[in-house]
Amino acid sequence: MENFYFSNTSHDNSYNYSNNSNINENPDSYGKYIHFSGFTYVALITVTSFGLFVTLLAIFAAYTLTKQDHATPVYIINLLVSDLIQLCSMMALITVTHKSRDTIIQTYLLGVMASVGFMVCVSLERYLVIAKPLWYRFRRNIKAALALCVGVWAGILVLRLIVYLVGFGTGRIITAVFLLAPFPFFVFFLAGTLKALSAAKVPVDEKRRVVAILVLVLLIYTLLFLPIIVFCLVKEARDNVKDDCGLQKDHNTPITTVACYRFLSTTITQDLKWESTISSLIKKVQKRISSITVWYAGATARDRHRLQHVVHSAEKVIGCSLPSLHDLYVSRTVRRAGRITADPSHPAGSQFIPLPSGRRFRSIRARTSHHKNSFFPSAIGLLNI
Repeated sequence: MENFYFSNTSHDNSYNYSNNSNINENPDSYGKYIHFSGFTYVALITVTSFGLFVTLLAIFAAYTLTKQDHATPVYIINLLVSDLIQLCSMMALITVTHKSRDTIIQTYLLGVMASVGFMVCVSLERYLVIAKPLWYRFRRNIKAALALCVGVWAGILVLRLIVYLVGFGTGRIITAVFLLAPFPFFVFFLAGTLKALSAAKVPVDEKRRVVAILVLVLLIYTLLFLPIIVFCLVKEARDNVKDDCGLQKDHNTPITTVACYRFLSTTITQDLKWESTISSLIKKVQKRISSITVWYAGATARDRHRLQHVVHSAEKVIGCSLPSLHDLYVSRTVRRAGRITADPSHPAGSQFIPLPSGRRFRSIRARTSHHKNSFFPSAIGLLNI
């Protein structure tokens, strides 16, 4: 990936392949071997100009959505900025002198690596929406997204500095490996999302939207980045010759991805509707909690432990402590029994018969465990403590 120069023989038959010997002599200076024919020059100017206009328009559209406390457009903006860097680098390659092209190519590769990095961020964010909905609900914010984006840019800048210091051959391998590493993550995020969607009660249109986003990201990476990465690695392993496996094969990548990212940004900003996704689940939970005075005493120890584990998971998500289920059961049972005993006209008042001392209530004889664990015997037992 580090050796980038055009050799369009169909447009420039005067290209001299003997220059490869010169490249071997000075591999760190390969910008001077980039040549453009007249047709290629005009085509690149036209396409990159159009790409710049569309990218800037998409960045403005995504920026308007960040004011609505959406974290996803932050990744989209950085994704488009990385494309903008690639487009500007391509235009600079056409206009600047040969001596400055090495720096421009390094800048171009910076944009390519940033594109892949933010594609991983987009896939991760969509995966968390489905697989970890509570975490996503309480932890998503623009500040966290901005911090992650700053970390991605800083990491890529450090990596590009390392590549520049280690030299041409090793640097090309490092770059290719970095670009190849996210592929398992894309597959994992897609598989994990499909698995979570199969068990979640999500509307069909919402499922299609989420899956379409992840599939689109995987297709962009697979069709536009992966072939070039694999080709360069195989070529390096075969003959260790610095050939032209660079810009002449991916000079259309940023222009092609502009349209893909435009579709991605307009789709991904339509976040899953929280109400339509888990509103029915929230209603069921509220019903279960409101009736905890009825079912908790009869629950097995295993079921209580599992439910308490869910409460601990919720504490980690929202970042604050929650009352235990046992404390919640005791407080609600005592409060409900207190309302009954305080109302002389309550129909269930006859179940609470005070003893002569007036401080305790007469226990209810229960012949079965089901009756013993019901509300009235349990409530009297708690009031007598």
